[in-house]
Amino acid sequence: MAAPKDCPPGVVRLASPYDTDARNAVKRDTSWSGYKVHLTETCDPEQVYLITHVATTVATTPDTGMIAVVHRDLAQRDLLPSVHLADAGAASGVRSP
Repeated sequence: MAAPKDCPPGVVRLASPYDTDARNAVKRDTSWSGYKVHLTETCDPEQVYLITHVATTVATTPDTGMIAVVHRDLAQRDLLPSVHLADAGAASGVRSP
């Protein structure tokens, strides 16, 4: 088996010969092969929580890389929030209008 430094980056490395789009990913203590689902939901305490957007990407796509895509899609359906909190992949989040 090749050393990790001798392998191609995860974004191009095949995770499965049966699904050539699947990729390997790690987040904290969890690792997986496949995809990542990015969910957007409402969180107004006075309203019912609703999922307003779902996007499936390769597992190596960072959450912050999806913010512009989510905003574009929500704006097309007149669902853009006044405040959007997003996972930044670290201890602090991203807050964008």
